[in-house]
Amino acid sequence: MEEAARIDAPDAQQRALNGSMVLRWEYRPASFLTLVWNQRREGTSADITRSTAHVLGDAFGDRGTNVVLMKVSMRVGS
Repeated sequence: MEEAARIDAPDAQQRALNGSMVLRWEYRPASFLTLVWNQRREGTSADITRSTAHVLGDAFGDRGTNVVLMKVSMRVGS
């Protein structure tokens, strides 16, 4: 549906919001756990007269895609 909006309204405003968070915990020397969370939101609006604040607010209402990754690293030996 988003592709159709781009074709029907070539002057439409496109918006995207990306956010990431990284948490790292070193549980022993040289051994750690890393958690990464990423979210991407995007959308379009045919009303190009809206202010930047309204467009940014609309980005929080768009459907998001979440990705969570975990990595564990453990030092072996001395």
